[in-house]
Amino acid sequence: MNSTKRIGLKDKGWSEQEIRKAESILEKAEWHDVFFSKIAFWTALAVIVFANIAVSLILIPFLVFFESWILYSIVAL
Repeated sequence: MNSTKRIGLKDKGWSEQEIRKAESILEKAEWHDVFFSKIAFWTALAVIVFANIAVSLILIPFLVFFESWILYSIVAL
C-alpha cells in the first residue's frame, strides 16, 4: 500500500496493526484473483477448442451430401 493511503488510514483512526492486516488481505486477494483468472482462461480455451472440433465433425458429412445453398443455410444457422 502506498504511503498516501497509509497516512489517510492513520488519519481516519486505523492502528498500524489494522493497516498491516488490511495490506496482507489485499495481497492475498490479488493472488487468488490471478489464479482464478488463469483457470477461467484455460478452461474457456479448452471448451472453445473442443466445441470447434465437434462442430467440424458434425458439418463434414453435410459437405459430402448437400448442395452449396443448403450448406450455406446450415452454416448460417
